[in-house]
Amino acid sequence: MSPRMMLTRGVTATALAIGLLAASLAPASAARTAVYWTGGSYADCISWQRSMTSSWSRVSESCHRNGNGWAFSITYRY
Repeated sequence: MSPRMMLTRGVTATALAIGLLAASLAPASAARTAVYWTGGSYADCISWQRSMTSSWSRVSESCHRNGNGWAFSITYRY
């Protein structure tokens, strides 16, 4: 095998390895975000927020003022 062919194969193998590594490190994009409006008081919003947090969901935006009530966002992971 010629040195030129060995170099080409080495560069190709390195590029493939870097591409596979980058693909494995990329985060999964299977997630959905939902906004919940609770109305009432800030304390009601906090209690709803705590009750909806689990191992497959997390709060992405805490309670904030929204119109005449309070709202928060949850991201669901699949």
